[in-house]
Amino acid sequence: MSAQQLLNELQKSGMIGATGQTYFELNGLKTLVRDSSIVGNVIQEWLKSFMDSKGISYRLKANSQEFPDFLMHASDDTVDLLEVKCFKNHPISTWPIFKHIAAR
Repeated sequence: MSAQQLLNELQKSGMIGATGQTYFELNGLKTLVRDSSIVGNVIQEWLKSFMDSKGISYRLKANSQEFPDFLMHASDDTVDLLEVKCFKNHPISTWPIFKHIAAR
């Protein structure tokens, strides 16, 4: 599946522009996470689960800190590259999920 096809699947599922909140729970105490530094990693983990649940194939780089986040092509590392970027554009702790996806 190409990065564009994944974007189309996310649009069909109503994920583009959807909002969410991040919570952390430890020993029964749950708190809303307002720090923006973890959101990108959480969204990447969610996207992996989304693709797995839809049977969408993808590959990950050995070094998770390198571009891109996901290799969508079965064998070619130069096409269908997917990098997830999250931007907080609200003063409260909600995130416009997948409003901005860089796919090339």
